[in-house]
Amino acid sequence: MLKQVVLRSLFLPILFFASGASAQIYRLASGSQYLEGCISGLCLCPIQLTTQLEGKMRLIRDGDDAFDVRDVSWDVLCDSAPLHFTGEGRYVRRGTGESREHRMELALSANGREAVPYDSGWMPLSLDGYDIDLYLPMAEVVCYGSAFGVRAVAASPVPTDHQSWGTVKLRW
Repeated sequence: MLKQVVLRSLFLPILFFASGASAQIYRLASGSQYLEGCISGLCLCPIQLTTQLEGKMRLIRDGDDAFDVRDVSWDVLCDSAPLHFTGEGRYVRRGTGESREHRMELALSANGREAVPYDSGWMPLSLDGYDIDLYLPMAEVVCYGSAFGVRAVAASPVPTDHQSWGTVKLRW
């Protein structure tokens, strides 16, 4: 009897954490873009537009229309030097009907450098065949900066809320 009580008390925290919110992988779709240059319009330097982007991110539901964005891994395939962006942040939707809006805020690191904040601000939610479709510029651009045109589609669900006792025992 005591052995069963001890075992249950050991496995209860595992079951609690294994029953978290579900996650969804999103992949960048064709039409995604990367811009670098004078994107704020305050100075005169050229803008480089790259349309060869690959990558994914994981969204974890944190409320009805709020998501934690994790494991961002985006590759910009430009001629000069490829860029690999990693990071995390937040994605939120609000409103109803035609007045739906969405916003993405990410801290992104290019090729392992210090993370920089990117913020789309609130934008109308018009999906046009994409699950996420928004313009994501650096949050603080005085002159030279970068931005993403993010078009992403759901790739595959990563269930984490339907862990069975048998699955937990096998992992143990």
